[in-house]
Amino acid sequence: MPSALEIESVAARSLGATLRSHGFDAEHLDELVEVPRGTRAAGGIALLAHRCEGAGALGTLARLFALSLPVSVDAATAALHPHAVGDLVAAGLLEVRDAQVYATIQIQGFGPYLFASDRAAWYGEPEFVLQFTRSAHRIASAAMFPSSGRVLDLCCGAGMLGVIAADLGAQVVATDLNPRTTMFTRLNAALNGVSIDARIGDGFAAVEGERFDLIVANPPFIISPDTNRMFLTARQPVDGFCRSIAAAAEAHLTESGVCQFLAPWPVVEDEDPEERVRAWFNGFDGDVWVMEHERMDALQYAASFLDGRPEHQDDFGEWIAYYRAHRIEAIVHGLVTMQRSSPTRVRAYTTEPVEHDTPFRDHLASVFAARRRVAVEGRDWLLDAVLVPGEAVSVVYEAPLTPGARERIEVRKGSGIHYRVESDPAVAEFLGACDGQRSLRDIATLMADSRRVPVESMLDGLVAVAEESLYTGVLRAAQPFRAS
Repeated sequence: MPSALEIESVAARSLGATLRSHGFDAEHLDELVEVPRGTRAAGGIALLAHRCEGAGALGTLARLFALSLPVSVDAATAALHPHAVGDLVAAGLLEVRDAQVYATIQIQGFGPYLFASDRAAWYGEPEFVLQFTRSAHRIASAAMFPSSGRVLDLCCGAGMLGVIAADLGAQVVATDLNPRTTMFTRLNAALNGVSIDARIGDGFAAVEGERFDLIVANPPFIISPDTNRMFLTARQPVDGFCRSIAAAAEAHLTESGVCQFLAPWPVVEDEDPEERVRAWFNGFDGDVWVMEHERMDALQYAASFLDGRPEHQDDFGEWIAYYRAHRIEAIVHGLVTMQRSSPTRVRAYTTEPVEHDTPFRDHLASVFAARRRVAVEGRDWLLDAVLVPGEAVSVVYEAPLTPGARERIEVRKGSGIHYRVESDPAVAEFLGACDGQRSLRDIATLMADSRRVPVESMLDGLVAVAEESLYTGVLRAAQPFRAS
């Protein structure tokens, strides 16, 4: 790996503009050199390289920075103009060997952004800086980035989340224990025309006494005995590092600040995994929503990270021995969202894998605002609230196939965080009556009258349905909730 990247921010910003001027961005790279899973093993890189041959300057840059393949000095000189190849060699971004130019870094596109990281060939190195991965995409989609204020990109890696936050208007501090991350974070900030305060430190050590409106983290969250690669597994055993983030976050959040991070937790023999993760937030003065994304058997989990990596083929037994020593049967990955909110202490745990749009941060924000409003204002406010269906909500009736069987009713939400929940006729009737014209109390009265029962007998059940529907986004207030 190159020991240092020493390009000045002005030059890096100019390099980003040069790359974009040739169409080096997410859209065009996906069309030209998108690398499906397994392509390298199948020899598909040769096909992708062939595609680049007739693609002019974009093809040259894609070979160099996306596929990590050499190009001729003449081709590199033409594609990178006005940047001299020699200057980029001196900065540590390129190497020249046998009249061929090689990139020492990888650059990929994500939306409007360009992100540099270490080349995949150096994956096994302890200080390897990872590219923008599926997990990074997930936390970027969920992160409730503010349009101003302060953001901490914790365990920042190449600083990608910090770049997005800075681009949206926040003042960003990015920290990581790996010293190589600071140079990639500064490079990526310059490539994308923003500024980030990059620091080296373990956990919150580099921001002692500071508070932020958003703390966002894609930490080293793989549960394994391999603590050599800093981007993969933290030094604390099992889920200890993510538990420490949850414990320390409140001291670094503003009054209504948010902390969001991806996390693993184990399914341990004779232990409730939901109770284990709930214990992370004991004493936290605010609301928490834990969203489970995937759950994998321990053997499968180890294989998913070690298969296809010859340099680690002998590690499988060590991983399995580690899981047995800690009585781990399976491993869960999920998203944690915490928000300081002194009047409330809501705890929610979504136990099934969640389908969602990209991004779904607005839905998350509305859920937290709704929970706080209901908790603060209380039952009487909710009874007087006027509710309407959320975005892309439908109630679907399916006729029974068997004579005499009940009609099946399903409530579906197809935007933000998606839901498909089986319902009953009374709930479906209530949801249909939430048309923005009547309060919950008025709807309860109408439903009670139609059934010839006292309205009081309907209220508790409908309040519970209304609360759950607000929290999932199936219903929303006719007047938007405001974050307190």
